[in-house]
Amino acid sequence: MTSTSAARRPTLCSSIVTGAGLALALSTASCGGPAGGAEGAATPPPGEKTVDPAPAATTDAKAAPPPAPAEAKVKLALPPVEIEAAEEPLKLGGKDVTAELCALDTSAPEMKATSFASAIRPLTVLPDGALIVIDHEGKLRKYVARKGDKCELALDTSFGQNGVLTVTDELTSLAAAPNGRLFAWSWSKLHRIDGNKAEASQCSVKAIDPGGTIGFSSFGTEITKLKLDAECAEEKWPVKGLTDKDASISLISPLPGGDVALSVSKKGSYFVGLHGPDGKQKLKLGGAKDGDEQICNVNDVEPCAQGLCVLDGNCRSIRAWDAKKGTFVGAIKVGDLLGVSYPWPVDIAMGKGVAYMTATHAGKDEGDERSYGMIFRIKGLN
Repeated sequence: MTSTSAARRPTLCSSIVTGAGLALALSTASCGGPAGGAEGAATPPPGEKTVDPAPAATTDAKAAPPPAPAEAKVKLALPPVEIEAAEEPLKLGGKDVTAELCALDTSAPEMKATSFASAIRPLTVLPDGALIVIDHEGKLRKYVARKGDKCELALDTSFGQNGVLTVTDELTSLAAAPNGRLFAWSWSKLHRIDGNKAEASQCSVKAIDPGGTIGFSSFGTEITKLKLDAECAEEKWPVKGLTDKDASISLISPLPGGDVALSVSKKGSYFVGLHGPDGKQKLKLGGAKDGDEQICNVNDVEPCAQGLCVLDGNCRSIRAWDAKKGTFVGAIKVGDLLGVSYPWPVDIAMGKGVAYMTATHAGKDEGDERSYGMIFRIKGLN
């Protein structure tokens, strides 16, 4: 992918090193490149800071135990992408919406790829607030947000190998159940993940309901439901309202409460059909040939504070509709929100009071045509 920026500024190495209770094997990461360099430097490089853990309090200095070895530091850095912060928050449905690029733990490889759509994949938020992300290699990463005003994501070293879990094939999407159980899938296999154990089965799914019990797959305008607790036993789900043979379902988004949002393409135009648990279409959103309500492509549909938010990849926008009336609420450009010129918005995941978005963009170094995976913390959507 080629950025539309007219000029690029030299790369500035922006790394943050803070104290943490995580036992990580670290290496020094070069700015915008893979990990490398000497370890154990006596003086931190420019742009980095080190904070040692505070000593344990004691009421008797004589009885105090000998000092423990210094805890491992977590090194974090921003992806090497040019960010221009918005002067004012964007408005969507009367609410301020802001985005902040998260600093990421550098103990795992930098997420980057020559293909703009491969530098990072979808994500989900676990009930405890941790993030699970599919990285550029199709592996799972578990991030935990560090305390503080800035968005800093450290790897949970108890997950997989130092925060990264490798399964038997390259993953395309994932979902989390209310009990914390994780599902991830490729084109033909479903992986049920408990702790660090992944169990795979031949089960082709496109989406999993918020309860973590039902999966969905589709072909054309036909949808099949799969009982995940019964080895993917199948049953047809009657989709009512999509009778046109030229229509095709490109995305299935099960929503809380039993409704299902379907992204439908028909002769080059797109719309979102909101269907009840019985398959009957309740609302039709979008479908316009041009204007604010035009949908170019749907990467995700999520319930949001504005109603129902549609993440449009090709139009690079977030559009919102009233989830009960189907009336159009408004739209914002993803590039304006994230502060980048030409992003590829991948996915949105809603947490408690905060949302996260994965996106990719070309690097800020002149001549660097690779795309870099980014995670943004979004406020104002929930």
